[in-house]
Amino acid sequence: MTARLDITYDGHAVGVIERHGPGREAISFAYSPAWLSRPGAFPISTRMPLRAEAFGSAATYIWFLNLLPEGNDLPLVGRHLGVSHVDVFGLLERLGADVAGALSIHPPGPAAEQRARYKRLDEADLVEVIRRLEERPLLAGDDGIQMSLAGAQSKVGVAKAAGGGLALPLGGAPSTFILKPAIRRFYGSTENEHFCLSLAREIGLDAARSELGIAGDEPFLLVRRYDRARQEGGIARLHQEDFCQACERPPYAKYEKDKGYGRGPGIADLFAVLDRVSTDKARDRLALRDAIIFNVLIDNVDAHAKNYSLLIGPGNAVRLAPLYDLMCGAVCDGVTRNLAMTVAGSNRGDHIYGRHWDRLATAVGFAPLSLRKRVAALAGLLPAAAEALAARILREEAGRFPVAPEILDQITGVIKARCSRVLINLRREPPPSLEEDEEMLLSRRGTPQSDLTV
Repeated sequence: MTARLDITYDGHAVGVIERHGPGREAISFAYSPAWLSRPGAFPISTRMPLRAEAFGSAATYIWFLNLLPEGNDLPLVGRHLGVSHVDVFGLLERLGADVAGALSIHPPGPAAEQRARYKRLDEADLVEVIRRLEERPLLAGDDGIQMSLAGAQSKVGVAKAAGGGLALPLGGAPSTFILKPAIRRFYGSTENEHFCLSLAREIGLDAARSELGIAGDEPFLLVRRYDRARQEGGIARLHQEDFCQACERPPYAKYEKDKGYGRGPGIADLFAVLDRVSTDKARDRLALRDAIIFNVLIDNVDAHAKNYSLLIGPGNAVRLAPLYDLMCGAVCDGVTRNLAMTVAGSNRGDHIYGRHWDRLATAVGFAPLSLRKRVAALAGLLPAAAEALAARILREEAGRFPVAPEILDQITGVIKARCSRVLINLRREPPPSLEEDEEMLLSRRGTPQSDLTV
């Protein structure tokens, strides 16, 4: 017997997910005829163009799987919902009313928007929410909770309440912020991510805005969702997809190497996607170039394919989304030093030389000299910017949030050392040992990747 889920955008029918039998092989997606004829209609994916024919199980399953939590959180969510963690259809039936991007996914019947509401949280409520997230990711199974956020870190969607404070979206109401509790095993994780996001904006990169918060003794980070926008009469959802979706890769293959799932997307794959779909290639190529360099310079070892995204607008206008999930990995105990994506085969930031940048430039269509100059420019700019930002955060948060000054000192020290090393390496040739078959060496000695953010 066929079951279906309706997909809507702002109350308009976009398409239907159908399950034709048991197992993930029996799922498909098709656009609604009304959506195909609607002015300004957009595809749900750069891999799923607007067309009348349905998309089969492989493309459908992988794309929608990427909307769900990852790692240990997914089985926990399934357990609380009484649904198998591999049943994408069943999970989205319960969680799909508010997901990344513009879509609302729900059983046939009144659209989720008609049941949308917000529950204001006082400080005690917020403390309880934060403490429950570890055992109940996304608060899955709680009455009215119908949201899904991808990634391996505990988090929940929230909105700013009228008059101040936070509210929990229920019944598919759109969240406008992502609340991330402190990662207990990584000291100062909230300050770390807030600092790195702020530093990106400080030097002119497009990055999500964030703010530090505390409820009781529970610190948290609020990250403004770039896929939500205020408009007259409410909140507009903006559509997006991450680069795992754009590359047709499942979320467990988000790293370029390691983990045993085959090769995931690398830097060249990201540029290939932009060259295929971006409607402002010149802007987006430069923005992605700077993002890659920035992540190397701050030692963001978790800059994998799900931490880069595209925004998809009316008429299939596609552009690179702002940066998000930025964190300095060197100050986190027990985390690999391997970058999630290699620079021409080198996956250690201190071991990237001029030759590696030249090879990357050739692979993705930049002039090697221009890429070297941009690497040098950002490496020269970051140390002073990081020092000034650390001082400003300490000054602005004094008396409001217990910022750990030592974590900002450590991050600033890592960035200064990395920038210095990168500038030196730009002018040097790598030692002969590093010019051996790096793919073979890394496959023998590579440390499994470990999620920092997401």
